[in-house]
Amino acid sequence: DGYVSKMRGDSFINLVSNKHILVASHITDGKKDKAKQFVSTFKKISEVAYIYSCSTDVSIGAYEALSQLGLKNKIAINGWGGGEKELEMILNKQLDVTVMRMNDDNGVAMAEAIKLDIIGEEVPTIFSGKLVLVEKDMKESQIQKLKERAFRYSK
Repeated sequence: DGYVSKMRGDSFINLVSNKHILVASHITDGKKDKAKQFVSTFKKISEVAYIYSCSTDVSIGAYEALSQLGLKNKIAINGWGGGEKELEMILNKQLDVTVMRMNDDNGVAMAEAIKLDIIGEEVPTIFSGKLVLVEKDMKESQIQKLKERAFRYSK
């Protein structure tokens, strides 16, 4: 319960509320084990088509629970951030989709902000690199190109 939950979770819920019914929500504090426990014990899991996760660890916990319940191929799960573990899970068809940050874009934006500050110009207050949707049907070569772009300076 906090900023990430409100920005990611509430925004998603508001966006899809006119097309889908929210069956349940659960605060996991971003913890894999809490997500796994909730999914494992959720009484109406057979009514669920999609589990929306606000963090990588929550995605992993949900996936582990669905795997144990034999429901992984029946319920879609997203990741969030597109880090190494999530991309591996996408390639292994364990996650369905993730939003991948082009991480080094953030560093470039901050360097530009420092430059603007030094020369006395207005500095932006929001820094964000590009976000790219990565789906389980993408080829490994496509994902590799995204990784090269995301970490082109920080490899």
